[in-house]
Amino acid sequence: MTAQMANKPHQIAEQMITEQGPDDALSAVRAEIEAAHHDGDNYRLSIWREVRRSIRDQAENDASC
Repeated sequence: MTAQMANKPHQIAEQMITEQGPDDALSAVRAEIEAAHHDGDNYRLSIWREVRRSIRDQAENDASC
């Protein structure tokens, strides 16, 4: 994740979905959330939770189309 994208969870989610697909993107985000939680990094944890929410929302929208 680049520093420029740190405050843009939606863009991070889009990039991850494009590169990995929604299922693998969610798996990767789960690992990042776990690592941030383990490290006690609340800022990073917050960003990754937003990314997860965005991936789920995009997957929901794709499924309803």
